[in-house]
Amino acid sequence: MNNPMDVWIRTRSFDTDYSFLGSAPTDLWWLEYDRSIDPSRPGAALESAGNAWKIYLTGISSSRSDSAHRRIRYTLVLGGTAGDQPAMQNASAILRNWLQTAVDNEPMSALPALLDEQFDEPTVASLLERRNADAAAEVTRRLREAFGKLRDVTAADSRQAEPASRADPSWIGDLHADQPREEWLACTATLLSGSPGRALVVNLLQSEADLDDQPSLRVPESGALAILLAQPDPSLGARIRIRARRLPRPEVTHPKVPLMARLRCEWSALPPGRKRISILVLIGLVLGAIAAIIRWLT
Repeated sequence: MNNPMDVWIRTRSFDTDYSFLGSAPTDLWWLEYDRSIDPSRPGAALESAGNAWKIYLTGISSSRSDSAHRRIRYTLVLGGTAGDQPAMQNASAILRNWLQTAVDNEPMSALPALLDEQFDEPTVASLLERRNADAAAEVTRRLREAFGKLRDVTAADSRQAEPASRADPSWIGDLHADQPREEWLACTATLLSGSPGRALVVNLLQSEADLDDQPSLRVPESGALAILLAQPDPSLGARIRIRARRLPRPEVTHPKVPLMARLRCEWSALPPGRKRISILVLIGLVLGAIAAIIRWLT
């Protein structure tokens, strides 16, 4: 393939809960933002270390529904290296289409429609039952095919983002205002091209003051920090510069992740068959403990 971008997708079938299809990422880096991004609603995180970048996109609505008549959603996790033009073009197309979908809340726009085309109900149900190299290869093939079509659709858009200037690298803005969205896309182009920094769309914060209790959202000593708020306070305005904090963001190679959040993610990554076996083993242990207590009491 001409596109070595790492790709993972998480979704569910009609009656099987959410899990990564094929294989799951080993680095759960996006959990650092669990107090800023609710994965059930549109949210995004792009981090660039300069030589490599990684993307987390959630809240992508499918046209499918689960057994409780709730709209099923997709989560995408991507990774690539700066200077890899095919991967950068695909990532740019994905980010632009995801952003427009997040604003329009339209499940039949390009990105969710192409994902539904590749991951219909029978395909998802089958992939959730398998977790092996063949399943992972099939997921990668399907995602790359969808992203290739998405790139072709986006190529017709004359508003391709150009890398942003570094005059005002740290700011927050309103997701629903046109200018901040275009500036956010320009920032993502800069990050994908090799500049360090982060671009986020958060759905649990409403104002600049909310950033104070979020170590992961402090202004970095270097690099960009562009944040779009999905539900901003009306007093925010379209866009403001973020004030520098006294404490810089701590440099954490592997951020601490709450134990329960990690266990939930690792549990969701297990194939259904292994989940059933684990539940049966747990039930057996509990029953054995109860029987031992009864024997001891009698």
